[in-house]
Amino acid sequence: GGRGGGRGAAEGGPAAGPGGGCIAADNQVAGEAGRPRGGSALGRYAAADAVTLGGPVLVRGPDAIQEHMASNTPADWKWRPVFADGSAAGDLGFTVGESVIRAKTTGEAPSYGKYLTIWRRDQDGNVKFVTKGGTGRPAQH
Repeated sequence: GGRGGGRGAAEGGPAAGPGGGCIAADNQVAGEAGRPRGGSALGRYAAADAVTLGGPVLVRGPDAIQEHMASNTPADWKWRPVFADGSAAGDLGFTVGESVIRAKTTGEAPSYGKYLTIWRRDQDGNVKFVTKGGTGRPAQH
């Protein structure tokens, strides 16, 4: 398959277009992660061979990712995809987005980030992430 010209969530990209399944999956994970005990949502959307980047070690596999996130999730962690694209076949794509993380302790300034997630459609048609990582960014004014 060829590469499709995806549009970002902020641009109103269609869910059926290249990258659209990735936007829908990213938004669903973000929604679940914002709920109590939601940090484990990442593990549920991880491919069997998924790896997360960031922190001192790579975390591999859905169970390890779910355990890591459940024990390391800030009190308020929100993100949103701002751009996505994918293969014309819809089997591989990515999202790029922005995040805001507020520490569990009150009074600390929030941390702002940007991220990249690679998504793959599995043999059952489910969109799961293969890898994700992020880095800090300045606050927007």
